[in-house]
Amino acid sequence: MASPFLWPVLVPYALRAPAPVNLGVRPHKMQSSAHELLLELAALFPSFQEAWDAEANCNRNADGSFNLAGLWAEFSDYFIAQPTTPTPEQLRKLAGLVNRGITSDSNDESASVSACFLENVAGSIRANELKALLVTQALAVINKWEPAQ
Repeated sequence: MASPFLWPVLVPYALRAPAPVNLGVRPHKMQSSAHELLLELAALFPSFQEAWDAEANCNRNADGSFNLAGLWAEFSDYFIAQPTTPTPEQLRKLAGLVNRGITSDSNDESASVSACFLENVAGSIRANELKALLVTQALAVINKWEPAQ
């Protein structure tokens, strides 16, 4: 029997299964979760949909595609700029989305919520309103990035 290390040499190239090619395109699941999160954020903060659709949104590609990092970054700007305090229900549900993202098994999801939302809102009045509802990992990110007092 041939050594298992020689099988690529022994199997003609044409008979091998094609290797999956991913040329920088995010898997469908990631795009799907970004779209689902957009729907959740827009349902929670209805005026965010208008901000998201605005011409000035540089986190959405010309073809309408986007990723989690861009979505959280755009939402962080929107959240910080809110002229009024969100309702306790909005804060609770937003904290749920943040906590779900930061504790996710997906590195893209946890990194996106950490770097593109929590780090951006750290030190803002809105972050202070949200802190009591966050899990330890999310709270640690905000505390790390808050400006020195």
